[in-house]
Amino acid sequence: MAVIPDLIVRYAGILYALCALGAFFYVWGAFQARRREELTIFGKEREDAVSQEQHSWLLAAVCVSMAVGVYLVSSFVAPRLELGQDAEVVITPTSLVNLVTPPTSTPLPPTPTATSASFPTVAPIATPLSRPPDTPTPAPTVEGGAPANAACISAGTQIIAPRNGDQVSGIVEVRGTASLPDFLFYKFELQWPASEEWVTIQSFDTPVAGGILGRWDTSLLEPGTYKFRLVVADSTYNYPEPCVISIVIAPPGI
Repeated sequence: MAVIPDLIVRYAGILYALCALGAFFYVWGAFQARRREELTIFGKEREDAVSQEQHSWLLAAVCVSMAVGVYLVSSFVAPRLELGQDAEVVITPTSLVNLVTPPTSTPLPPTPTATSASFPTVAPIATPLSRPPDTPTPAPTVEGGAPANAACISAGTQIIAPRNGDQVSGIVEVRGTASLPDFLFYKFELQWPASEEWVTIQSFDTPVAGGILGRWDTSLLEPGTYKFRLVVADSTYNYPEPCVISIVIAPPGI
């Protein structure tokens, strides 16, 4: 609908010129017809002159009306149409899809599986449980009566071997307990010397009680003193106090 007003506005100058030219031509014709009407002495010729005069005046009025119409469209109709187009709400296929597509639920996080070491990837930090009150308790033990490391506070998070301060090299077998109610996963984390960041080196999704937790290769690391910890998480991604020990990685062959 806005195509015709746009064309009228675009060619308004030409239309004004054509209307003016047409009006002038038909007015001039009307005066010529009147002149013949005054000079003729025959009735038939007089009637033809009168009819031509009236026809010329009518066409001149049409030309003037067309000029007025061009002016009205250019000054009033077209601006209103432009305002209406600016105010239109454009509905795109994407917006329609958003309207009819129901919200989707956020998928649950996948169950962790055993992964190989990747350095230096920073592990996600879960929310720790509140620390047990500092009350005198007997040294925790694991199945079989073997005493746990002194740094292991939670009975479900225990490292039996290596011991705190042990020197290790090559493939290290980690033994202990990783078992909680609503167990989800456990992981090994390592802290480099002179660093405060913990990096996940392995994770597992099967609980262990007093057995082999996993094995990892220390030959990929520079010799030095590292901190190693065991983190056991439940289904809410909370975990008790991790078990942290200090180990000395020796050069290969020692």
